[in-house]
Amino acid sequence: MGVARPRSCGWLPLLLAVAASAEPEECSGWASAGECEANPGYMLEHCYKACVAAQKSADTTVHSFFDLNANMANGDALAFSALKGRVVLVTNVASA
Repeated sequence: MGVARPRSCGWLPLLLAVAASAEPEECSGWASAGECEANPGYMLEHCYKACVAAQKSADTTVHSFFDLNANMANGDALAFSALKGRVVLVTNVASA
């Protein structure tokens, strides 16, 4: 009679092993220099945590209008967070 074995989770053991392994100390520098995109075969296997950290720090997504800042026509800075809770009409005027 065979012994019952737990079902395999496929890629999960590999992912956990990669996440738990120590990375070479050069990884964060390489990741910052763009090596995760230039050399993903090596970097995602050996420097996964550094690639994830570099991607998070490179994320420039603005999640809210109120996170933005701009200069007004007179040159003064305007933090859009000061407009939160008010009726806001934004006009974009291109200038040369």
